[in-house]
Amino acid sequence: WVLAPGVRPALALKSRDEIVDAATSLRRVQEQWPTFEAAGKDAGVAKAGEALSVALANTLENRFAISVPAGSAMGVDIEGRGVSKVNNKALGWMAGDEFEKVNGVEIETQEDIIDQVKKAKESNKPVTVDVVRRLRSPFVRLDAALRAIYEDTNARIPEVDDVMTRLESVKTKCSLLVDGFAELSEVRPKLDLLLKDLDSYAVAPLISQGEVQIGKKSSAAADSDLSELFR
Repeated sequence: WVLAPGVRPALALKSRDEIVDAATSLRRVQEQWPTFEAAGKDAGVAKAGEALSVALANTLENRFAISVPAGSAMGVDIEGRGVSKVNNKALGWMAGDEFEKVNGVEIETQEDIIDQVKKAKESNKPVTVDVVRRLRSPFVRLDAALRAIYEDTNARIPEVDDVMTRLESVKTKCSLLVDGFAELSEVRPKLDLLLKDLDSYAVAPLISQGEVQIGKKSSAAADSDLSELFR
């Protein structure tokens, strides 16, 4: 099959963003490694396992608050505890957001939301909503994202299958950390190698974007260093 004009460039850029997101998620864990090591053997292993599990999860969960000024509309349509339609993006809503609390009161049903918002409006008070937002992890389609970049560059980057093998190795070590059967010293090198691979894909110049090419593609890993880009 052949991609329609304009589809390949858009796909490549989206894939690059997903790879950068995946690398950023893992880099946050990498940067905490000295803290894990300082926490002691058992506590450090547990903390590292938990942090890696969150980073590698298929769904990312964010909690934050949205404030609606007194007298203003909520800016959303709701169904149950969730946002079904956003009418005012400026407030920070996204479709799928879930109400957890309204002005400090726990929410269980749609009626709870209506009651608390009505009370605030009758008192001419602002409404503060504690929100849970669940997003798909970039790791869910990492294989596809890597292949999109690999097919759109002449850069010297690792083979996609090699990167995915390293990812599976990190996931396995993550499970062992959670169970207390792995050492921090065993996991860190695998994490570092995976990040190096992802970094090389993130900076690979794209043919579809007319970016400068850096050489013929090879299975050898690139020596790209994204410390300046991410830190």
